[in-house]
Amino acid sequence: MQANQSLPLPGCDEASPKKCGLELRGYQIELASDAIKGRNCIIVAPTGTGKTHVAMFIIKASSRRKKKKVMFVVPTVALVEQQKRLFEKYLHADVIGISGDVELSLTELLETHTLFVLTPQILENLLRKESSHMLELSLLIFDECHHTKKEHPYNAIMARYHEHLDLDPNSDLPQIVGLTASIGVGKAKDSIQAMDYILGVCANLNTYYITTVTKNVQELSKATNKPVEETEECSGRKYDPFGNMINEVMSNIEMMIQMPPKGNDDDVEGDDDQIVQWHLCYIRPEDEAIFCIMLSIYNNALMINADCRTKDAVNFIRTKVGEFEDTPTGNSNNQTTISLMNNWQSTSVTLPSYHQNDFYDNPKLELIKSKLIKQYKQNEDSRCIMFCKTRDMTVALKNWMNETEELKSLNATNLVGTNAPAYKAGQTSAQQEDVLKYFKNGKHKLIIATTVAEEGLDVQKCNLVLRYEHVTNSIARVQCRGRARAENAASCLIAERGRGIAMKEKINEIRERMMTVAIKRIQEMNFEERRRCIKTMQHRAKASFQYISEELKKIKLHQNLYEIRCSKCDSLGSLSDKVRKIENSHHVVIDPSMKDRVIIKPYPQTENISPTFERSGKIYCKECNSDWGIMASYNGVSFPVIKVCGHGFSFSFMTSFNF
Repeated sequence: MQANQSLPLPGCDEASPKKCGLELRGYQIELASDAIKGRNCIIVAPTGTGKTHVAMFIIKASSRRKKKKVMFVVPTVALVEQQKRLFEKYLHADVIGISGDVELSLTELLETHTLFVLTPQILENLLRKESSHMLELSLLIFDECHHTKKEHPYNAIMARYHEHLDLDPNSDLPQIVGLTASIGVGKAKDSIQAMDYILGVCANLNTYYITTVTKNVQELSKATNKPVEETEECSGRKYDPFGNMINEVMSNIEMMIQMPPKGNDDDVEGDDDQIVQWHLCYIRPEDEAIFCIMLSIYNNALMINADCRTKDAVNFIRTKVGEFEDTPTGNSNNQTTISLMNNWQSTSVTLPSYHQNDFYDNPKLELIKSKLIKQYKQNEDSRCIMFCKTRDMTVALKNWMNETEELKSLNATNLVGTNAPAYKAGQTSAQQEDVLKYFKNGKHKLIIATTVAEEGLDVQKCNLVLRYEHVTNSIARVQCRGRARAENAASCLIAERGRGIAMKEKINEIRERMMTVAIKRIQEMNFEERRRCIKTMQHRAKASFQYISEELKKIKLHQNLYEIRCSKCDSLGSLSDKVRKIENSHHVVIDPSMKDRVIIKPYPQTENISPTFERSGKIYCKECNSDWGIMASYNGVSFPVIKVCGHGFSFSFMTSFNF
């Protein structure tokens, strides 16, 4: 078939394919080729090339099968409604979109509907209750399938798939199709490691085929506008009295935490172990929560100050402290609260002199302003997206732009995720849709976004993409760049000199090239060799899982006291009797002395795990810096939450083993 030919959907009137409302270009037909043959496959193509249209073509083709049920799984709530509308428009089908609570269970809906767009946890919850539902599906499509690894819900769904496959290799399991703009290479250092990483994702998705455009390359090139890429480094503030003052305040708080309790040993009843434990637990749980809240506020303010105005950082502290004072804890007569509030009041007196002085302006903002003025001078109807690290940063940058005379006309707004409430700068799905609608019609000409806008969302073609101190991995690099799809578009990283951001970007650029080479080499492998490599990886994963399961059974069987030790350096983490399970899934350590054995690195922004559970940072082994898990707050009380794969378990009745 010629590159410029269009192929009507199966079942459509071939004499008039437009009646279907959907036609495919030659390169899209090529991308669908393996899936149409019924093969499990991963489709890799740049952002904006119509992978969703390819998926709809595959869905239409699958309708000829005896089993009709299709699930299109998307990683975020925002994508559910967007993809549902597309499917309804082009497939003329009754599509069920599920991203949260619904009036009927998914089990009931499966009896009456055939096409679903949903988030992965919904499907995982269904399969956890009754895994046989997997056998009812004809086709399972994972959008942004590069997430199928480690603890992601995509991988949990595929674990259920592999369970059926292991029990009966001839099971009538659904066809698996993955869609992505970049499969990634993880932290690969060379092409061999890159191939191993990609083959690992293939193993998780049980596919031997990676489908890319190799024949219709010219047509694909014409359909995609590759932006000009650049990196601009600049210096931060020469003088930062606000940052110095807040760092000093945080140091004082940390000294308060480390101070031993007043009183003497006679104040504590119990044996020697209890007294030792009391001394190790310097602060009460309720005080610990207060310290964590204030340190988090100050830390986030430092981040805002570094990348935005001191004024925005000061306003952030005032807002968050005000919110804290309105809580029962913040409004109590607790001595720790009173001390910290007095500390803040004395500090806040001198702050206006800093943020009202032009001498302390942020030079990085001047660079951003000059780039935006230049862009909108060239094309006043331009659209721009700026990516930054946190929700609070999007608010600060929006306020700066809308208060800056030269940028007011852009009417900047922000776009963030739905996984946080409004008081934490989160947005609803409806608010996200409004932002994108007004961005498209020009009411907002600039969006300041977190990672929520990197993947999948149907964002208006942009003339300029700015990544402000925002570099994560090679996958995100491809996703962000893909937003600059207008003709003569540009993608620019703005980074402070000396932070290492620009170097990280160069590493990601190299890894992106490694991914392209690795995919080509995998495609060129003899099929049996490729199949053998993937099967070997699956067998290793299965053996590892079985080993862990057996050892956990031994723990339950013997109920002996055992030690939790670092798998890398064998240093003690805690004892088993200090571990508790919260919300039936999170293993928290209630041993206060564990904090002496870990390094805690706070997150830039706390994240909700559930309505009552919030993660605030990472924990690492103090001896070897291995990743042990996270710090999380449950109903305001902070605990270390360990992950099994970061530890070894040793028992009194057996030798040590590591996960």
